[in-house]
Amino acid sequence: TRCSRDWSSDVCSSDLEKPLSKGLKLLEIKPLFQIVEKILHGSIELRDNRFYLKQERGGDFEIHLVAEGFRKLGTVSYLLANGALSQQSILFWDEPETNLNPAYMIKLAELLVAIARNGTQVFIATHSLFMMRELSLILEKEDNQAVERRFFALETSGNTNGTSVSAGKSAEEIDPISALDAEIDQSQRFIDAQRL
Repeated sequence: TRCSRDWSSDVCSSDLEKPLSKGLKLLEIKPLFQIVEKILHGSIELRDNRFYLKQERGGDFEIHLVAEGFRKLGTVSYLLANGALSQQSILFWDEPETNLNPAYMIKLAELLVAIARNGTQVFIATHSLFMMRELSLILEKEDNQAVERRFFALETSGNTNGTSVSAGKSAEEIDPISALDAEIDQSQRFIDAQRL
């Protein structure tokens, strides 16, 4: 399979060129890409070999004119709709929350868990404490108990060439979390600035 840089992330061109699913396959995955469509306020369409975001209010936008966070979600939506992200497949996504309004991160976390629950192995890397905690909260819900999960924290050792790894089944079980340390530090600086 020949892969190239497409939209805003690395995706195999052949995966984006697959025809959309139909019938029972479409019904099985429809709840997944409906989550994305709620965030995008529309759907991704392929017309004349060009991708468009067709929004409920606002018209059609060629995908290259859409914000990067929406382009990434559009890519995932289209890969769900055409069956490329299905059971026994793998999704690698580096910082899925990047360039996305924080209000949409909850829906994004729900989408990632739903994709995993559907049988796709999902790997994400994030520096967002919000995203880590949201994933932990969603994975703790009763209907997600069967979803295998593992959280990792990596830290380079100060005076050695090694990297330490901490693992757990939730964000609370790993340490250190650099994003947490940075948020605590910022909160303290904010409180101190307000006292002046």
